[in-house]
Amino acid sequence: MKKRKVAVVTGSRAEYGLLKPIIKAIKNHPKLELALIVCGMHLSPEFGSTFREIENDGYKIDVKVDMLLDSNSRASMAKSLGIGIYGIVQAIETISPDELLIYGDRMEALATAIAGSYCAIPVFHVHGGDMVKGAHIDDSNRNAITRFAHIHLPIIEKHAQRLRKSGEEGWRIHVVGLPTIETIKMNS
Repeated sequence: MKKRKVAVVTGSRAEYGLLKPIIKAIKNHPKLELALIVCGMHLSPEFGSTFREIENDGYKIDVKVDMLLDSNSRASMAKSLGIGIYGIVQAIETISPDELLIYGDRMEALATAIAGSYCAIPVFHVHGGDMVKGAHIDDSNRNAITRFAHIHLPIIEKHAQRLRKSGEEGWRIHVVGLPTIETIKMNS
């Protein structure tokens, strides 16, 4: 039986830390094949080139998508998103995943959700249904990701209810709990 290839996309050190137990579970699952797409802050020397931490943890990076521009302006962020969509599509063409897994509300997740949807690759979104008051772009990103994602993996029932109220079909929503709890268990 052919393994399903799950491409996990990570764009920052903090997000990678949250994804670690999921990445480990995929890698160890007999019916799944892990692929890693690393992008965003991970590739920036300014932010410590943290892709090396992923490699030091023993994971193979399948594709690196360089998408960040040097400026932190809103225009640069929008351009980085466009570059990211293009780069993620190229990554999809390179590794041919069966599924994509994204976490949270960062631009890397939005780029992946858009690219995956347009390429007809199912997108699994961990941490959907959250809400951050006063964040200038986070809630817009998360809401857009929700519309592009196919399967929603909120951490609590309250977030699942928010997704249902926004029009998402109930069968697409699966409350999974907080993955960082598994990280705590792994390090205990």
